[in-house]
Amino acid sequence: MILSIVIPTYNEEENVRNVVSFIKKNIRTAEVEVIISDGGSEDNTLEEARKAGAEAVLSPAKGRAGQMNYGVSISKGDVLYFIHADCYPPSAFVNEIEKAIDQLVYPLQSVYMYGRRSNLIYKTISL
Repeated sequence: MILSIVIPTYNEEENVRNVVSFIKKNIRTAEVEVIISDGGSEDNTLEEARKAGAEAVLSPAKGRAGQMNYGVSISKGDVLYFIHADCYPPSAFVNEIEKAIDQLVYPLQSVYMYGRRSNLIYKTISL
């Protein structure tokens, strides 16, 4: 399982390094990527995110939904997890996600769409 954590940001210089560091510290066994999808911050959000070890990108779409969708479009994960830069997941969040997936009775398949004007990119995720 590859877990993609997508964090939409805008002027989160004060928070982003701490949340990315917290996530990295609490990843024990899973393969995880942390994607910061920024909405055009006027501070050092992207630089702080990169220093903390995240993949930090400037989203062409502004607004939380567009940024989240852009993050999904560049992700490599089988499972998506969304949080905000000023929120911290429980320290055992990766284990809890893995447990929930293991308990699924039926295979889960989801389709996520990222739209840019008339062009749609579909990302199908199968577990």
